[in-house]
Amino acid sequence: MKKKRIMSNKSQHNDQTNKNEKAPFLLANPQYYISRATLKKALDNREFYPWFQPIVCSKNAKIVGCEVLARWERPGGVILPSEFIPSTEKYRLTTPLIIQLMHKTGYMVNKMRNILPEGFHFGVNVCAMDITNP
Repeated sequence: MKKKRIMSNKSQHNDQTNKNEKAPFLLANPQYYISRATLKKALDNREFYPWFQPIVCSKNAKIVGCEVLARWERPGGVILPSEFIPSTEKYRLTTPLIIQLMHKTGYMVNKMRNILPEGFHFGVNVCAMDITNP
């Protein structure tokens, strides 16, 4: 079902900036390939959003923080990281993605800072190449 959804929507997402490319979404095994131009356009349009997964203390079962997860919101629905992270890594676009997520997270945290408990923290996954080659 997921493959059908993405493949049927590929013409909607076709990026005209690269005339030699047949479509930005090509079935790979088992991941999807997304063109650099499509990812750049999505970053420029600020289509990536943070989703928060709670981090729970094992001693008292209280939420002590959350992990910031990337989601790509497109007109056809939300695209999961397993479908776009391999291409962002390939094209070295993970740093701009993380920066965009951190800006949006900071904006949200600023609005909620009065209700978050003391010591509440946020975690984010980074790509090894972003640490070794900043």
